[in-house]
This record gives sequence, structure tokens and C-alpha cells, in this order.
Amino acid sequence: MLKRICSLFLVFAIFTVSSTVVLGKSRGTWTDVKALVGKEVRVKPRKGKIVYGVLKTATDSDIVVLVAGKKTMTRDENRFAKDEVKKVWRALLFDGRRKAGHGALIGAGAGAAILGGIAAAQSTAETGEKAAFTTAGIVVGAGLGAGLGAIAGFFVKSPHKKRDLIYKR
Repeated sequence: MLKRICSLFLVFAIFTVSSTVVLGKSRGTWTDVKALVGKEVRVKPRKGKIVYGVLKTATDSDIVVLVAGKKTMTRDENRFAKDEVKKVWRALLFDGRRKAGHGALIGAGAGAAILGGIAAAQSTAETGEKAAFTTAGIVVGAGLGAGLGAIAGFFVKSPHKKRDLIYKR
């Protein structure tokens, strides 16, 4: 039995590693980043906050990004040295899409967990209806949570959206 479990784990590990190698995206080069001058980008430095903006200049040693605020472009510029940059994505600035779908998913999971847990704790083991009561709590909780999450998510807008990864150090 132990031999079978170990062999299944080994096969799973080999498939996982080989699939990530085959399906893995190219990390890109600094030349790809330099080609994005004038385009909208998202820069993740090794330390500090993620910056959305327009790539103003790119040299072999650093990049300069015009920073985007939540609603408009700012006058701020951030300079990042090449060794300071961890990842660079293309971005879509001022997207303004609402997050109702994300809110519904998060609310469904939270509602199912909360009401399912409460139903499981409140049901009695003697009646034999514990599983049905818990399942009903999960279903009702998921429905209520999805509805509340969708309503809350409707009022949340995402100012920017990252797109495809261009460079990874």
C-alpha cells in the first residue's frame, strides 16, 4: 500500500513539474520592456508598492514610469533601476469595471462557510438530520452571501487592470 501511494505521488510530481515547464511562459527580456515606451504598464519592484502608469523612458539600466492615479494621470514619476524591478506587465489604465462577479464569488464562499458552520454546530447528532441541516445551511449561506457580495461588489470599481506579463526577473 505504501509503495503504491509513493509511486502515485511520484507520478503526480513528475506530471506537475513537466506541465509547468511545457506551459510556462517566457520570462521576457529587458529589451521587451524597452519596447513598451509610451505604453501603459504595471511595475512590481522588489521592495515597495506596485505602480501603474505609462512607461516614459527605458534604458539598459533603468526605467521611468509616469504614475497613474485612481481617476487621472499624476505628474509624479517613478524611476526604477533594472535590478530593482521584479516584474513588468502591460496594463489597462482607468478600466472602471465593477467587481460584482468577484464579490458574488467571495460572498458565496464566506456565506456557505459561516452558515454551514453555524448549522453544523446547532444541529443535534441524536436526530440523524445533521447532514441535511448542515447542507441546507451551506446552500442558503452560499445564496445569501452571493447576493450580498454581488451588491457590495457593484459599488467597487477597479481603477486599473494588469494584462500580460512582459518581464520577470
